[in-house]
Amino acid sequence: MIAANGLTAGHGITAAHTTDPTATRANWYAYYNGSFGTQQQFNEGLDSPLPGLDGDSDADYNHYSLGNPSVHWNTALNSWVLAAGTWDGSKILISYSTSASIAGGWTKPALLYSAPAGTTVKYPTIVGTDHLGNLNDTESGADATLYWAQFDGAGVRSMQSAPLTFNNGGVSSNTTQTNLITSASTVNQGQSVTFTVTVVPLAATAVPTVNITFLDGADSLGVVPLGSTLSASLATSNLTAGTHQITAQYGGDTNYLESTSSSVTETVVAFNFSISVNPSALTVVQGTVGSFSVNINPTGGFDSPIALSCKGLRANSFCTFSHSTITPNGSDSSIGVQVGITTNAHVAGGKIPPSSKGPFGLVTGGLVLSCCFPFVFGWRKKRSGGKVTIGIFVLCAAVALSIAGCGGSSSAPSTPTAVTPTGTSTVTIVAVSGGNTQTSAFTLTVQ
Repeated sequence: MIAANGLTAGHGITAAHTTDPTATRANWYAYYNGSFGTQQQFNEGLDSPLPGLDGDSDADYNHYSLGNPSVHWNTALNSWVLAAGTWDGSKILISYSTSASIAGGWTKPALLYSAPAGTTVKYPTIVGTDHLGNLNDTESGADATLYWAQFDGAGVRSMQSAPLTFNNGGVSSNTTQTNLITSASTVNQGQSVTFTVTVVPLAATAVPTVNITFLDGADSLGVVPLGSTLSASLATSNLTAGTHQITAQYGGDTNYLESTSSSVTETVVAFNFSISVNPSALTVVQGTVGSFSVNINPTGGFDSPIALSCKGLRANSFCTFSHSTITPNGSDSSIGVQVGITTNAHVAGGKIPPSSKGPFGLVTGGLVLSCCFPFVFGWRKKRSGGKVTIGIFVLCAAVALSIAGCGGSSSAPSTPTAVTPTGTSTVTIVAVSGGNTQTSAFTLTVQ
């Protein structure tokens, strides 16, 4: 079992432990519970580092970098085995005692497992079986299992395990872990995204080979050879709009079993746009203008021209857009357009003045004509500027004749104004871009 703190529970060691006659219950607990120097990252504290783990030039492989160690006795190796994670949580390392005594000396720690990108590992524990075949966290033989806690970027823990085989050369395993990451979890339709996979062999004794198959659900996206760095990448811009579950599968070879990564969720945003109207209902009084707004909402980097128009207006009304054509810039930012609906009201027809025929018209015309005589006399006395004087006289005569009713007609109404009828109707805003048409409707009431 794995205890809450990540260390195995139920030590089960007695002073009469037959595989290590030098061990006692006291010194077993002193090391098994992690009180020795491998936990001292910055100073020794009260503990001394284990011999062989101190002073290594590689920062990841000395006692200053090791934490949360687990130690058990291995019957196949006839030595103690230490599994510990590095303080940064990036690796699990393994080391072996050089004698049956814990204080005798230890081999340089070797890489047992690398954490996938974006995760950390803690609390590695090796669990074997005792001579009765029961799970035993205090000793193991040729076969054992490594358990560890793995934390994702949000700190969520999952328990992981992998089989180990101990032999004269140490530990080996045919288990691999395939880890997959994406260059961007959300992309626009047609935009390229790169998936990168890393294959981690547990207790590597050989380099994994063969190919990596990238899968979109059950459909293959492509097959890429696994490189010497144990990684492979696939770039694609052909994913359809929607949500995809991407996985990567290592095919396995003569040394390692196949393994499949956890799925990565990839969201592809459609190259499209939508529109909306605000408010959803509008009331306009006859003869006035009602205003509202239209929001154009592009997605997926949409950047094509969009033409706007109205449909379903009441008779004798029309709409006017602040911009009848909109071209988004590909940023997926909403664009607002102001729209006005103009209505017409009833206007009573006017009357043309009655005919000026008759005495009143003649008298009025005569009075106006008399005003012209001073200009005639002035023209005779002073001929300079005569053209101006003659012009004024002609104008006066024309006005007089009009008032007198020369050629006049009876009264008649003017052309009536087209009226927008009252009532309620549904108006639709239509947005067209190429073969793509989007609409949004609202209720219009004319009072």
